[in-house]
Amino acid sequence: MDEGVLIRTVLILIAFFTLLLAAAYGIRRWAWGGGNRNGLRLRLLARLPIAPKAALYAVRVGEVVFLLGVTEHSISVLRQYTVEEWEAARVSETSPTEPLRLLWSRRGSAQT
Repeated sequence: MDEGVLIRTVLILIAFFTLLLAAAYGIRRWAWGGGNRNGLRLRLLARLPIAPKAALYAVRVGEVVFLLGVTEHSISVLRQYTVEEWEAARVSETSPTEPLRLLWSRRGSAQT
């Protein structure tokens, strides 16, 4: 095999894998909100599974935190908090779901 062909093949492979890695990085950054699209930033704060196909999620959208009930067939907004209210509910830094447990227990005791 000619030495020039071998070098050219290796360079093409290096360029291909570099482009592939750059595309994967760009897609990952775009898909996970790495860029600032219209100033809207979403961030998952906590997740608390309550059944095999149901969970509570705390999602921050700008300066608002939504407590969402998610099942296999629906998503419901259970409550809306300000960021200050959410941070005040943080009891322990060791468990990221502790605010969910605290807020959910407060909601249940207020209804009874």
